Amino acid sequence: MELGLASAELVQAFECVKPPVSACDWDYAPPSCALCCLSLCCRFFLKRAPFTVAGGALAVDALRPAYQVLDAFHHSSVENYPSVTTITAESKHLQEFQDLFELYVSDYLVLQRCSEELLYLKSLWDMVGAVVYTFADWYKTPWDKINVDNLIEETKKMAKDVKTLNKAVRNYEVYRLLEESLKAMLTSLPLVQDLHHPAMRDRHWKMLMQTTGKQFTMDEKFCLGDLLALELHNYVDACSEIVDRAQKELNIEKQIKKIEDTWAVLSLVFTPLADSDIMQLQIEDAITEALENDNLQLQNMSGQKYVQLNPMFQDAVANWQKKLGMVDSVLSTWNDVQKKWQALESIFVGSADIRVQLPDDSKRFDVINADYQDLMRTAADVTNVVEACNTEGRQERLENMLTQLELCEKALQDYLETKRIAFPRFYFVAPADLLDILSKGSNPQLILRHLSKCFDNVHNLSFKPHEITGEPTKAAIGMHSGEGEYVEFASDCACEGPVENWLQNVVDSMKAAIQAEFKRAVPMYDEMPRTSWIFKYSAQNTIVVSRTFFTQEVNEAFDELEEGNEDALKTEYERQVNQLAGLIELINGELTKLDRKKLITLCTVDVHARDVVQRLIDERVENASCFQWQSQMRYIINEKTKLSQVNVSDAEIAYNYEYIGNCGCLCITPLTDRCYITLTQAQRLVLGGAPAGPAGTGKTETVKDLARNVGVQCYVFNCSDQMDYKAMGQIYKGLAQTGAWGCFDEFNRIPVAVLSVCSTQYKTVLDALRGRKERFMFEDVEISLKPSVMAFITMNPGYPGRAELPESLKALFRPVSMVVPDLGLICEIMLMAEGFQLSKILSRKFVILYKLCEDLLSKSKHYDWKLRAIKTTLYVAGGMKRAAPELTEDKVLLRALRDFNLGKLTSDDTSIFLGLLNDLFPKTLELVPRAVEKDFEAKVKEAATELGYQSDETFCLKISQLRELFVVRWSVFLLGPSGCGKTAIWRTLMKAQNNAGEKTVYKPINPKAVTRNELYGFLHPTTREWKEGLVSVTFRDMANNSTNKHQWIVLDGDIDAEWIESMNTVMDDNKMLTLASNERIPLTPSMRLLLEINHMNHCSPATVSRGGVIFVNAVDVGWKPVVDSWIEKLEVRTLYRWSGGCQVECVVGWNVERTVIPSVLYPLQTAYLHMAHCKPCWVHVCTAWCEVL
Repeated sequence: MELGLASAELVQAFECVKPPVSACDWDYAPPSCALCCLSLCCRFFLKRAPFTVAGGALAVDALRPAYQVLDAFHHSSVENYPSVTTITAESKHLQEFQDLFELYVSDYLVLQRCSEELLYLKSLWDMVGAVVYTFADWYKTPWDKINVDNLIEETKKMAKDVKTLNKAVRNYEVYRLLEESLKAMLTSLPLVQDLHHPAMRDRHWKMLMQTTGKQFTMDEKFCLGDLLALELHNYVDACSEIVDRAQKELNIEKQIKKIEDTWAVLSLVFTPLADSDIMQLQIEDAITEALENDNLQLQNMSGQKYVQLNPMFQDAVANWQKKLGMVDSVLSTWNDVQKKWQALESIFVGSADIRVQLPDDSKRFDVINADYQDLMRTAADVTNVVEACNTEGRQERLENMLTQLELCEKALQDYLETKRIAFPRFYFVAPADLLDILSKGSNPQLILRHLSKCFDNVHNLSFKPHEITGEPTKAAIGMHSGEGEYVEFASDCACEGPVENWLQNVVDSMKAAIQAEFKRAVPMYDEMPRTSWIFKYSAQNTIVVSRTFFTQEVNEAFDELEEGNEDALKTEYERQVNQLAGLIELINGELTKLDRKKLITLCTVDVHARDVVQRLIDERVENASCFQWQSQMRYIINEKTKLSQVNVSDAEIAYNYEYIGNCGCLCITPLTDRCYITLTQAQRLVLGGAPAGPAGTGKTETVKDLARNVGVQCYVFNCSDQMDYKAMGQIYKGLAQTGAWGCFDEFNRIPVAVLSVCSTQYKTVLDALRGRKERFMFEDVEISLKPSVMAFITMNPGYPGRAELPESLKALFRPVSMVVPDLGLICEIMLMAEGFQLSKILSRKFVILYKLCEDLLSKSKHYDWKLRAIKTTLYVAGGMKRAAPELTEDKVLLRALRDFNLGKLTSDDTSIFLGLLNDLFPKTLELVPRAVEKDFEAKVKEAATELGYQSDETFCLKISQLRELFVVRWSVFLLGPSGCGKTAIWRTLMKAQNNAGEKTVYKPINPKAVTRNELYGFLHPTTREWKEGLVSVTFRDMANNSTNKHQWIVLDGDIDAEWIESMNTVMDDNKMLTLASNERIPLTPSMRLLLEINHMNHCSPATVSRGGVIFVNAVDVGWKPVVDSWIEKLEVRTLYRWSGGCQVECVVGWNVERTVIPSVLYPLQTAYLHMAHCKPCWVHVCTAWCEVL
């Protein structure tokens, strides 16, 4: 029975394993067919297995149904269909039967595939469950506790785990949904992080709602799920834009908050005014800086997109712009009001004269004064800058004050102009000084310090003492020059009444005194020996009378010559030689500084007189009408006026009797004579003069000397592009009314546009002179005219920064070509004037040496072997001759040439220069030691030690050379490469002088750190208000200081033509800083310019020739003193050890110099040799290594 049953089953199985019907017939196969049943089950599995999710979204709710279906397919039944496990068991049973009957064993691939897919689905849904439950847990995270970085990291891990699933699942819909879910999460989480930014505000969340079309409430219950429900991954760009906007707006908020915080703490500072209880406003740099920065920041913010789109920010920015604009306006106006009030208060309140002259404006100022003082008393109550400046009505109040003060200022300027017209020399006084003069004009003692600004060389007055008290009265009895010379007035000069009136009395008394002395000196010339006569009168009249008698004696010699005395000129020549011999004998004797300078001047004039007579003899001149004599400057006494007159050819110039003091004179050469005759003929033809030529040919000095020869005051102006036509107009007004000469140095530095106007201005003056007018119209103002007025322009052709003169201007000036002067003759004259008997021989050696130096030495930019260097060396030689009378004249000159020139030579040129000296002065060089100031040398070494420097021999020598150069040069270039010790040299000298009791102060200025207007000051083009500069303030302060023996202005910065050319009149013999305001600040005897520079590559020859040079070679000081000083600063470390009961001290570091430094430097030197264009400063290298060690 069982066997039969088995056979029946096998038969049935065999029927079942017959070749299956086609797939299209499966639906019609009988259910009893196992194969058909298997196919149906597989199809049902594919249909009902959870390959997808209803609704197309993965959620927690989809997990349970999916797992139930998976469980049913695995070990239960689904809708009467057996489980995959059951079917798999049956398939195995059938395979056994097929194998038993040796039939084809079916592999049931579909069934295997279903089994595998069931396993894959299980693993996939496990992963889905992990992801879904994880996400569901994350969705509950409160908004403020979301850690996006951690979530992103976990999501990436899950995405990585999903990738590890069998590749077969990637075709399932569930897998796609899972992958999309993870991608959406990875896309959304960065957006969540961005939205979590503190910049997000309510307005930004509302924008997000509008973008996504979904609403939510942003409160403490808001969590991550609420945000992800917005499906942010679908709005990536919009979310990014919202977040970016929020961040930009946050930045704007921070900027506005920073501005608020900045101005919340900035306060105005009020300090009491000197000698007053009135407060003055001080605007700190922090306020100015914050104002500039914040205004610029607000301007940039106002143009930003997110400010313009947000009304709140737009209003905030506009509000702060308005506030800070008001701050800027109020502070600027307040500062202007304060400056003008301080400038005018002492004038309108302290000067009774001005109150009388300007009653209406004084009343106006009284009202302003009361209002201003009331403002300053209450202003200190509110010090916050924004609050103080935005106080209601303050801006209008200050603007009203400023308007009224400007009216007072305008009235004052008009008043000053009337004073200038009354006393034209006021045109050359700075406005501040003029106000000081006018306010103190009733007290002559307070005006004395301003006399030098109004006169050529009147620096002080002597007053008649009161008969009872002995106090000075207001009656002046004499005048003093800057050199200390005294000239008594012919009659008492009353210094009472308006200051412009009694100053004019001083001018009249000055000229009357010179005239009276001249009249006294003339008859006394023949009544006493000339060597005695020259000490009785002022230097000016001594020269004028001597030249008058020389003219008379030569004319008499010509008369005798015409009468037949052929030796008349030779007799005159012998007289001149004898006079010179007597003068030289006096010069070599004991003299005061004043008398020596007078004798040197007279000797220079007498040498020229001797040469003129010699030339007349050599050229066989027979009568006084010959050009050789007529071309000379001939002094005569006018028969009608009985006053001195100067004739040059057919030009007759009345001597003007301006007191020039004991100022010396130029060496007169044939070139000087030619220049004199050209310029005097220009004056006769009513033209100006235009000397032109290279630097150091004496253009400006010749003009000044000619002015002194005719007794006229000469103002020298250092022209620059800061001068405009208004400033030039003021100068021309002053010159025309005073009759003075104006010498415009470097005239072609003025801009062409200004030069064109200058031609019209000066032509107006010349036309009035040709018309012989006493008064004429100049720029709509009628002014007086003195016929002695003349203008000169000096120019260096071809220099950078020079303009070509307009043709209309050239036509007004007669040109003079100043070629290279006769250096040999100048040397001879100056040596003779300094008392050298062998002047002719020594002058030849001098000129030969300088010519050889120019040819044989290197072409260094700082070398100057021209006239200015020669003059300085000769002055040094004269001083050495008097200091060492035991030396012969050739040894004195040798010492001067060697000691004065060695300091400026490079190391390569020193040996050549000494060789030339040895050739010119054979076997003499070793016999002449350097002049040493032993006491001061000790002070130098002491100062070097105090400053931590090494008192090296070369270092001390450079210091001594700098000190010696300061004696004869007021402008010195301390030149050398970086790190060569320039600063150490002048600091040591300053310390040594202070230790020696010579008080020395300095003021450092870097001219390249500021603009030229900030350096020198400038006139405001509209208000004509003078703005001070660093140099103008420094010069004025030092010029007014009389307590310091040495005052140095240290200009530490590269030289260029833009700023150094404005120093020309300071650095040359004028020693005068001329400013665009017409102020003229003198370089007092205690003041010196020290220019500490690396090179002079950009200097014009005019600049090079104007200053002395101390060149510090790189090897002069070197690196060794740096190391020595470093070793001295090292802490001495001592090691103690006991040996046999004895203490032994071992000093560490003594061999650093011998071992460490060479081991560092020498390899570096070798390395640098192979590097092109590399010139290391070994001092800096060594200093750096010392710091490292």
